[in-house]
Amino acid sequence: MERISVTIDGREIETVAGRPLLEVAGEAGIFIPHLCYLEHLPPFAGCRTCSVEVEGMRGLQLACNTRVAPGMVVKTNTPQAMEAQRAALLLIQANHPDRCLTCHKKVKCGPGELCQRDDFVTHRCLTCAKNKRCELLSTSEFTDTRGLDPFVIEDTSWYAVKEWPPVVQDNPFLEWDNKMCILCARCIRACDEIRCTTAIGLAQRATGASIVFGRGGTIPQSTCDFCGACIDACPTATLMERPHKWAWLAEKWTATTCSYCSVGCRLNVGSQEGKITIVKPLVSSPVSGDQICVRGRFHYSLIPPEARLTTPLIRRDGILKAASWEEALEAAAGGLAEAARQNGDDIGCLVSSRCTNEEGYLLQKLARTFLETRHIDQSSLIFHRVARDEIERALGPGFALGTVADLQRAECILVVGGDITASHPVAALKIKQAVRWGGAGLIVLHPKGFELTNRGFAPFWLRHRPGTETALLNSLTYLLLTARSQGGEQIEVAGSHPLMEHLQAYQPDGVAEMAGVSGDDIQGAGELLFKAWQGRNQPGSLLAKDPTLMGVVDFPRGEGEKKLPLCIVLIDQAGPPELNRAVARSAANLALAADRRGGEGAVIYLLSPEANALGLAQVLAALEPGGHAGLTAHQMLSPESSVKAMLSLGDNPVMSLPGTHRRAEALRRLKFLVAVDYMNSDTAKMAHVVLPGLSPWEKEGTYLNDDGYLQQLQPAASPPLEARPDWWILCQLARRIGEKRGKTAFFAYQNALHVTEEMVRNVPRFMKVDVSLLQSQGFHYLDSESPPRTASSYESVSYLPSPTPKDTFTLITGRPLYSSVERAIAHCGDTDGLGKEDFLLMNPGDADSLGVVTGDSVVVESASGVGGGGVLTPPVRVTQDVPTGVVFLSGLYDGGAVQGLFDSNTPEICRVRMGRLPRPPEG
Repeated sequence: MERISVTIDGREIETVAGRPLLEVAGEAGIFIPHLCYLEHLPPFAGCRTCSVEVEGMRGLQLACNTRVAPGMVVKTNTPQAMEAQRAALLLIQANHPDRCLTCHKKVKCGPGELCQRDDFVTHRCLTCAKNKRCELLSTSEFTDTRGLDPFVIEDTSWYAVKEWPPVVQDNPFLEWDNKMCILCARCIRACDEIRCTTAIGLAQRATGASIVFGRGGTIPQSTCDFCGACIDACPTATLMERPHKWAWLAEKWTATTCSYCSVGCRLNVGSQEGKITIVKPLVSSPVSGDQICVRGRFHYSLIPPEARLTTPLIRRDGILKAASWEEALEAAAGGLAEAARQNGDDIGCLVSSRCTNEEGYLLQKLARTFLETRHIDQSSLIFHRVARDEIERALGPGFALGTVADLQRAECILVVGGDITASHPVAALKIKQAVRWGGAGLIVLHPKGFELTNRGFAPFWLRHRPGTETALLNSLTYLLLTARSQGGEQIEVAGSHPLMEHLQAYQPDGVAEMAGVSGDDIQGAGELLFKAWQGRNQPGSLLAKDPTLMGVVDFPRGEGEKKLPLCIVLIDQAGPPELNRAVARSAANLALAADRRGGEGAVIYLLSPEANALGLAQVLAALEPGGHAGLTAHQMLSPESSVKAMLSLGDNPVMSLPGTHRRAEALRRLKFLVAVDYMNSDTAKMAHVVLPGLSPWEKEGTYLNDDGYLQQLQPAASPPLEARPDWWILCQLARRIGEKRGKTAFFAYQNALHVTEEMVRNVPRFMKVDVSLLQSQGFHYLDSESPPRTASSYESVSYLPSPTPKDTFTLITGRPLYSSVERAIAHCGDTDGLGKEDFLLMNPGDADSLGVVTGDSVVVESASGVGGGGVLTPPVRVTQDVPTGVVFLSGLYDGGAVQGLFDSNTPEICRVRMGRLPRPPEG
């Protein structure tokens, strides 16, 4: 891009030709008033407050839609420009509560009680939740319009002539006060152009104009996903965070990493007196930038305080009773040391995938050094591990999986396995932006409808019967390879000829009947893949074409850049290991088929089930002595397991492992169980000793996200009562166990940073980490180049589900968007605060056959009895989001109770029987 020089208010500034003047001035420290402009988006030119003079141009210009050119001379503070800015501000103020702008106490502001005693005044800066961060107020002060009466000819104030509806508080996350709105349209544009959600619009015209959610109903009835981007964009108090609206003024800001999924968004957390009051995106994040989701922004406020563990507990006479730390540590160390003395292989260790790498490192060190056990695992990886192993086997050891950046430069994106908008919202946002602004094609394989399937994002939604994913992927591979061969391309990957013979059985028409989708849709999806392989997808939006508008939607669009032909997104899904293995292998075949000769290869973006599942896998696997792995979490808690004692670090296998009741029975059979946790989980309730740890909001350490960024967690809140850091608890246990067993090892760490420094010296994946750089910027990229696929080969794979027995339904599950994992652990009746997600979703046709309507409750039980028993009675929501014969229930419903209907030992997908519960009598 051409570098030029422009002059603004006498200062010569070097920049790139064609950039918005407003941004160039702002980066140089020259403030130009603006209330409707959003950085990196096309100008809206609605507020008219950014008037400036440009030499050689007639009249005044708006800095937001003026592009810099070589030799341009700009003056922002001439009398004419400043008068135009003031006039625009006064017009805006005339339709806004004016007492905060016309207060006569602006120079020597008195105590807030003066405002509160004035019955006539309802808004002044001291009584407004946006005080000291209101852009309208600061802009008015800059232009010297604060304190002026907008219309001196009026005899009455704004309050006497306006009647406004009350503040909207119909959800637990945000508030909407329409009388504070200045119609800048920032919220509309943030929702539409950045989030691609279109939940907010503009209704009516002229003086009756106002913003509305959806079609004018309540906010939860709209498509709003409560990401909070509108709050960040709003310049006034129109849209505000609800949880701590009046306690916003943070005394301390802390940069940390979100713990609610494996995307690894960076957060800027504000706190008062050790309590979180506000969360915003940390714009320096290389993955999430200035966007986060509802969980990262608001779920700190949904942690039920009554479910927090705040004091050590020891089981006495069958009851967990409070104890001192010394008593509890001695009891825990004594029980584990005795179990190790008898046989270390009788001890199992579990670690939560939301624990830090440092905690996992200390746990494995304690387990292998003092407990002499190899059995260390995280329970959430049971399905994910199968898929990862199969992909690495197919594409080569150490092959680097895809990243968010790959989504942004892919010609085509294929989503398989789940609702990514709920499980990994910011990754889903990148897909939406890639489709809308980058011109990417999108194909979705999933039975349940979600945002990417019903908003026009995906031209091809292959809504298949559960279990037929492999057949569909085989059919797409067949279509792509056939199209390449017909175009004269020589397929050179090993195994291509046997594969093509195998794929003859997966013609689109035959697969369509098997999978329950349209043959034309399969054919169309294959054509889209071939078009992407040829590189014929062309971006068609303003943001995609204009290289000066690439900030928020940051696609590498330079000349000669290499775009990926295909990015396959695989999402962790509950189901038989055979199915997960077959889906991963067939996805690898498709990725190989989409490779371009001498160009970019296709990638697989495998999303982990929890925030630090990938990091802990690296820590635990790297330190296995002799490469000999111990038992998995599933094996430790199986009926035939020899494990007699267990140390659980934040893990809750009753919630995360299939066969809930059998896992609970296995835990009850243990002779000794120590639970270190911050929540009073089902696992903690069965423990002999409970040691209260810290929540991710209170921890220090690191996470490794799916993109390969090692990122810091910093404590943003103070722990409650006697809770202690998990790394400290492990060190105390190690010291005591070592003394009892006559062993010594270095566990005298002073803080988590000391553990980090040792960890990066011993874990191969982390050995290139610069700890000082990690501290200074909060993250460190573990650069990993993909090895050549010379050893890769196709492999024929099949998976055909058995026919669905009569009078049964196929059950699918997944991670919901709004539900709080902490509220689910505590078995709170409403996990999401919106009343949206604790329902069993059922097709209208199935509901009619059972005589069920929305709100009724049904009995749900396993059709085969292999899930370990148990009966659920969830309420029903009738919806077209699921097809006939398929029902969906949140994986967090009643603390993960749905896992009781699954079992990892069976090759079959989950079938359930249902019946309607009697309705309560009316009245």
